Amino acid sequence: MEHTHIIKSGDLSRYADTRDSQGVIPELVYLLIRQSVSDMIECRIPYGDAVNQPGLDGLVNCKNGYLQFIPDGISCWEIGTGGNPQDKATDDFRKRTKKVSDSERAASSFVFVTPRSAGANGWEEPEQTAWIKRRQNRGWKQIRIIDGVKLADWLREFPALGRWMASKIGITPSLGGIITPLEHWSLILSQGERTDPPLPPALFTTSRDGACAAIEAVFSGVSKRLFLFAESEHDVDDFVAAYLSTLEEAEAQEYANRCLFIKDENAWRTVSELRQSHILVASPRLGLDSERQDLQAVATGRGHGVIIPLCGTLSDYSPEIIKLRSPSQSQIEAVLKAANFSDIRARELGGIGGGRLSALRRHFLGLGSVPPYVTWDTARELARACLVGQWNAKNPVDVRALEGMLGKGYGEWIEILRVDTLRSDSPLIQTDEKWRFVARSEAWSALGNRITDEDLDRLKATAVFVLGERDPKFDLPKEQRFAASIHGKQLEHSQHLRKGIVETLALVGSRSQALSSCSLGKAETTAVLVVRTLLNQANWERWASLDSHLPLLAEAAPDEFLDAVESVLVDLPNSPFHEIFAQEGSGGFGGWNYMSGLLWALEGLAWHPDYLSRVAVILADIASIDPGGNWANRPANSLVDIFMPWHIQTTASFDKRKAAIQTILREQPKVGWSLLLALLPHSHGVTSGCHRPVWRDFIPRDWKEGVLKSEYWEQIIALTELAVELAKEDSERLVELVNRLSDLPKSAQDSILNHLSSDGIVSLPEPERLPVWDKLDKLVRRHRKFFDADWALPEETVAKIEGTAKLLIPSSPELKYHHLFNDRDFDLFNEKGNYEEQRKRLNVVRQAAVSEILGNGNLTKCLGFAKKVASPYEVGRALGVIASDDIEDAILPALLDSGDDTEARVVAGFVWARFWNLKIGWVDTVLKRDWNPEHRAKFLTLLSFDEEIWERVSSNLGEAHEALYWRNAQVNPYGQERDLTFAIEKLLTYRREGAAVMCVACTADDTSRFDETLATRSLIAVLDSEDGIKELDNYDTVELIKRLQKSETADQDALFRIEWNFLPWLDRFSSGSPITLEKRLASDPAFFAEAVRLVFRSKKDSDDCAKENDEQRQHLVRNAYKLLTEWKYCPGIKEDGTLDVKAFNEWINETRRITEETGHAEVAQIQIGHMLTCAPPDPGGLWIHEAVATVLNYRDTGRMRSGFTTELFNQRGVYNFTHGQEERELAKQNREKAEALDTRGFTRFATAMREFAEQYNREAELEEKRDLSEE
Repeated sequence: MEHTHIIKSGDLSRYADTRDSQGVIPELVYLLIRQSVSDMIECRIPYGDAVNQPGLDGLVNCKNGYLQFIPDGISCWEIGTGGNPQDKATDDFRKRTKKVSDSERAASSFVFVTPRSAGANGWEEPEQTAWIKRRQNRGWKQIRIIDGVKLADWLREFPALGRWMASKIGITPSLGGIITPLEHWSLILSQGERTDPPLPPALFTTSRDGACAAIEAVFSGVSKRLFLFAESEHDVDDFVAAYLSTLEEAEAQEYANRCLFIKDENAWRTVSELRQSHILVASPRLGLDSERQDLQAVATGRGHGVIIPLCGTLSDYSPEIIKLRSPSQSQIEAVLKAANFSDIRARELGGIGGGRLSALRRHFLGLGSVPPYVTWDTARELARACLVGQWNAKNPVDVRALEGMLGKGYGEWIEILRVDTLRSDSPLIQTDEKWRFVARSEAWSALGNRITDEDLDRLKATAVFVLGERDPKFDLPKEQRFAASIHGKQLEHSQHLRKGIVETLALVGSRSQALSSCSLGKAETTAVLVVRTLLNQANWERWASLDSHLPLLAEAAPDEFLDAVESVLVDLPNSPFHEIFAQEGSGGFGGWNYMSGLLWALEGLAWHPDYLSRVAVILADIASIDPGGNWANRPANSLVDIFMPWHIQTTASFDKRKAAIQTILREQPKVGWSLLLALLPHSHGVTSGCHRPVWRDFIPRDWKEGVLKSEYWEQIIALTELAVELAKEDSERLVELVNRLSDLPKSAQDSILNHLSSDGIVSLPEPERLPVWDKLDKLVRRHRKFFDADWALPEETVAKIEGTAKLLIPSSPELKYHHLFNDRDFDLFNEKGNYEEQRKRLNVVRQAAVSEILGNGNLTKCLGFAKKVASPYEVGRALGVIASDDIEDAILPALLDSGDDTEARVVAGFVWARFWNLKIGWVDTVLKRDWNPEHRAKFLTLLSFDEEIWERVSSNLGEAHEALYWRNAQVNPYGQERDLTFAIEKLLTYRREGAAVMCVACTADDTSRFDETLATRSLIAVLDSEDGIKELDNYDTVELIKRLQKSETADQDALFRIEWNFLPWLDRFSSGSPITLEKRLASDPAFFAEAVRLVFRSKKDSDDCAKENDEQRQHLVRNAYKLLTEWKYCPGIKEDGTLDVKAFNEWINETRRITEETGHAEVAQIQIGHMLTCAPPDPGGLWIHEAVATVLNYRDTGRMRSGFTTELFNQRGVYNFTHGQEERELAKQNREKAEALDTRGFTRFATAMREFAEQYNREAELEEKRDLSEE
């Protein structure tokens, strides 16, 4: 038991002389008790700073005691570390006996603990026995003494606590082979750099939830054995120690105190003899997974839990084996950022350890240049594989490219390396013949000295050939490129190989020092020549084909890359970038943005001060030819992100940044001015930052986001001064800057206002002053209106702006009142709230303005003013209130015929205002005038859409001319409730079917007004009207159909036709569904068979039997396909949701008979299988109805089973990346469903579900190995 005899009695006796022992010994006793007893009721033993509390030193209550140390039941504990333990025990015993009642003593034990034993200041064992014997008649149930000897014996049962105590005492255990999780975690923490925050436990547990659950099962006693498949020798120890560090303190302590990492066979055998259950974590060197399985039996036979690491080859998957996959680069970054590592440092460490945590551990230990694989016999071939980076061996074109790069056959070479992928700590991994180097930074540094000049020459030739391939998707129109793979328009070389080579070029160019066996300058020259060959004077297709790879090509050779970009910008009007912009679409199926990669490349280089100005000018040149689009990745946005004063994305000094901005202003003034405005303060600034270099060390490790407040204002003042000086020289810029006046520093505000008050501005012609005055006036009104907002200017400043505005106010009414007639009345309100009252005041002001412009009846002047404002309708409304009869006569009916849009809007506003103010009497007066029917009808269409107007249509136009009204009326069924039946009938009569439907839809929620027959007639009528369909509102129409679907009296045949024609509108986005059609499918086998026949070709058709594919047939096919694919209504379902088995079976049998005759049996089975995923569960408890399971289990319904599982897969929809956890859970659920089917005798169906579950297992395997950062 030498390995467990860590603390000896003498160690405890000597430690008792120290002051620290007074707090530590009670803590040791507390920990020993907690670890020894599993049925604890109460354990209260103060320790540390709490030891001087009055009362008992400890109180313990447990059902069962532990050996000779802990009595069962209640026990009172006293602890003393002083030099006279017998005196202390006597004193404590007397006090406790006196304070505890007779009945309580009879049920309790007294325990005294001292770390001292025989010898100086100790207590001899015979004396202890005599002391207990003298007190046995004092009424206590038991009396026990635990001295240093017994305490040391007790510690032997818990080696982890022994090692903890050794650290407290300050001694080093003489025998190795054992370490505790806490000690291991302390070692990990000590290996991080001093300037970094502590390494978080989540670094070793992230993406390992399955392993965390499995290890919890071992510690909680649910499981006794766990196999963990690790990538490196120390991964399991790191993981277990980190996992325990994630737990709550009490639980972590309890687990850690009975857990040991064991590396020595003798230590394993010794610890296995412990009477208390422990968790033993084996070293891979013990070989418990193979030749030393007897050691497993030794431990588990004694009740211990064992955790066994597996490294190297794993021949087959077993559910008992949990794989410890290293987190990806992005996951490491996220974990470290959450632990307060800087973004730069997190990204650096993520790059080192991504895909292989052991590489990160070696980095912290300073062993990054000597990983284990450096000493392998295959190191030279590994180095050549590292030069490729990644490839797809299933792609023969990739293989040929590799053979050219290697100068030998691929098969022979890869078989040498294949064995290495099975070794612990291998940097080369493969999944489904997709090969990839992990921890590439470490591998490059470690293996780079094995690369030769010849290797670089082959790399150059291969890189130019592979990366120079034109993407054939550009043969397709941009709207079809999303389906390039379907059309067979894919690159011959895989993206794996292309990315691997580009990353290699970046390493060759940026970390050439690792290639120590190559000629001086050979590496940099290789990178430069590849970039030059690929990009110099390249056409748009080359740039677009390399779009995603441009950031790394820029890192490979920054100067050469910038030269190449500049070479295609010399002749800006003919730059290939025009054509790249032309390929852009909306982001859906209408094209793509092939400029993003270039922008990210330039952003990456802008981090370095030497490249900032060049990059800035290039971005400005590209921005000058940017036609704009829906994509956020735009050159102008990249410029703003780089120079953003509060989030600077370059390491250049402010002087260099300012010089770069001034260069842009000289080279591209418009772009530079827009940039300058974007950099000035504003309330909606947001940025996601710029692309950062992957391999170039352009950003110092201590770089921090953000700037000091003083630095920010230094930039703002300088940029504002520059903007003010430029604005003074250009009136358009001046107007733009005035619009931003409230965002500027006070000095800039004063400078601009002084300039605006100068004679040079005040003396300008009024039309030129108007935009400036308009902006100042809006500014004053806005800040007075929201005076209490945080962003509002102080009244003193507002008053000063108002004074300047008064100097510039136009005298011409047309200019002075221009702003009153905009499209946003809210902007003209001077207060918050009371909007109706403010609207009335605004109307009065508008009327006064129009009156002043109208003067003595100058209607022409008034109409001219209307043409210059945003809202001619409001001019007409104001005119309608103040106009004389003479003006009315000049407008009506003459302007009713006007083809001018402005005049038509003025007339509309005029008529409405007259009607609103003078009511229906004015209408009747007007209609008495000698107008033709056309004028009367036009006049009536400008009035409200209600009964009193319809009456006048009938009485003044009659049947002969009422069509002039109903065909042109502005139908507005909303507002006050009214009977719309008359209007709907008229609209249907005069072919306004769409308007009729909207009127009916308006009543759908009102039972008293809704006419089901009229609604059906209107919907049927609109089906044959293209113009009517255009008038429909999608939402209201679907709601109307849903209203009819709920009716028990609706005409089902009509509803069938309505649903069929509106089928594209009835989808999950509108919350509508074709209920009638689905019910017909589920009840009429012939209808289902007809839908299948429309969509799918019969097996009986000959190859040359082509059906006419006119537009009408295409419409039928689309509808039938949509109906079949979205059908969720199971045949035989009754209203209460239960299944009518007889009806279901009849439908199945008849459907199979018809489709067999038409040659559609197989495809019909697949469609039925899709639908049956919506079948109800069985009343007997099976997850699917037994009648349905019976059909799916038939010998000849294999296609139906296939359709069923395919639809189950599709129903999963969009899902998150969980490293295979979600897939494992789905596999488990479907495996359980298969087992349930098997127990009911549905063997074939169960097999299909089992295979489906296995499909998810395979996906989980792939997802576990997937690295999002590599995608």
